[in-house]
Amino acid sequence: MLPQQLEEAAVKARGTTVNKWFDRLPTRWLAVPAIVAWAIAAIFLLEKRPYGLDEGGARAVGLLWSVAQQVATPIVTLGVPDFRAAWLAPVGILLPGSIVAARILALLLLLAAALLLFRRRAAQGEGEGALCAAGLLLLAPGSLLQVDTIGAGPFLLISLVPGAMLFERHRDQPVTFGGAYFGLLLLCAAAASLHPAGLALPARVLAHWARRARPDASPQPSYGGSPRLHILIGVPLVTLAGVFLTKHWQFANWLGNPLDALAVLVPFVTQAASAALRWIVGLAIAGAILATVIPRRNEAMRDPLLGIMALAFVLGLLAADGAWAFLAFALLLFWGFPSLLGRSPAPAGGIDLQRGLAFAVLLVACTLFLVTDRARFEHVRAGGTLDSQDEVIESLATTIARGGKPSEASVANTGPRVASQWPGRTMVACACGALPLPPSLEDQDRFLRNLRGLDYVLFDPREPSLSGLARNFAGIGGDRVETTTLLPGGVLLHVLPPAASVPTPGQGT
Repeated sequence: MLPQQLEEAAVKARGTTVNKWFDRLPTRWLAVPAIVAWAIAAIFLLEKRPYGLDEGGARAVGLLWSVAQQVATPIVTLGVPDFRAAWLAPVGILLPGSIVAARILALLLLLAAALLLFRRRAAQGEGEGALCAAGLLLLAPGSLLQVDTIGAGPFLLISLVPGAMLFERHRDQPVTFGGAYFGLLLLCAAAASLHPAGLALPARVLAHWARRARPDASPQPSYGGSPRLHILIGVPLVTLAGVFLTKHWQFANWLGNPLDALAVLVPFVTQAASAALRWIVGLAIAGAILATVIPRRNEAMRDPLLGIMALAFVLGLLAADGAWAFLAFALLLFWGFPSLLGRSPAPAGGIDLQRGLAFAVLLVACTLFLVTDRARFEHVRAGGTLDSQDEVIESLATTIARGGKPSEASVANTGPRVASQWPGRTMVACACGALPLPPSLEDQDRFLRNLRGLDYVLFDPREPSLSGLARNFAGIGGDRVETTTLLPGGVLLHVLPPAASVPTPGQGT
């Protein structure tokens, strides 16, 4: 046993030496130009057109533009947007109408989340692995896709990481009604409004304070109750408010296949790939995450951030989508990559492979990410292509442009009135008022009356949940509704006024 103990001591000493050498590097001087170069390069990878957005992100942007330009739009009828509206408020109000500015702010929030994770892991003695993990997170095509679509992933991460830090601060110094308390409540509401995985933050906070039976050690005055009581009352209230005000995750991909969501993290695997390949890749990534978290289960009880990230991975399984996969990827990078650096060296006399496996993974991942990012740059520079749903929305924008685009100040009053399956994305892309789809009805006359005041309707008739609406429109004659565009992603219908001749597509009503 003595040689084995000596070998373990040598490995530990070597790792300590490398960490000290890493800490002496002028990382602050190197970080600034590297971050600037990454930000400039990443901006060129973003879509410049108002397409490809997540519906929740589009509604948040549309609400901010409506407020900034003081234009009454139907966006308020769609309900309260999630907390993305608060994160995007600076550019939404100062630069209304610029979707590029909103994407750049989302990019900066991704950078802030990566830096916070790096600082946190570096403080725990994992600076070398955390630096590599932060770089991979910023280069990953999945991260840039979340930014480009204004998905919930970066906003969820920037809510969970500071939330864990505020939880620790309030736990160690439980000042009643202090800044950490109110900041924690705000981030609990923010995370809960974005995704079911965001419930991990309030759940972790409540679990700790529910077990904390000893009297609070804070010398601060109680103001009518202990900090424990304030947490047990305040956190559930703000969490429920965040969930129900945003219509309890109406854009969540409920019971989605988590393996498909994880497989898309690998650049060469797309939704068009075979199901077998997606399952194999998804199982490999899921196995790597479990192999990272399970050995650290005791650490997760002590480290709030690791516990929150692991719990978010579990809770997000109910609605596995791109945002959940992004969180899982961050968990794998910042806790899995440092594990690779801790592998034992090769036998005496051989090549030291203590960091050989980590270097190989880093080399392969960076190569794949950069090749994919370069292909994305060429794709964006060439004009890009739209998905099937955005093609339908673009056809509406083209139709409206042919008939003359109204001014921004009067778009809600004189512009076309649209009912869309994707009202937020339609409103941002077309600069017109968009309402949700009318409900399907058995009474055809009543359904026709519900269409009064609408100019265009766009939806996907192949979607099972809209089959009733498709039957309603199929039963209407050509003197009231005509098909302007029929694409694989949906159909654009022009609603004509009663007893009027059929105008050409794009003619104003």
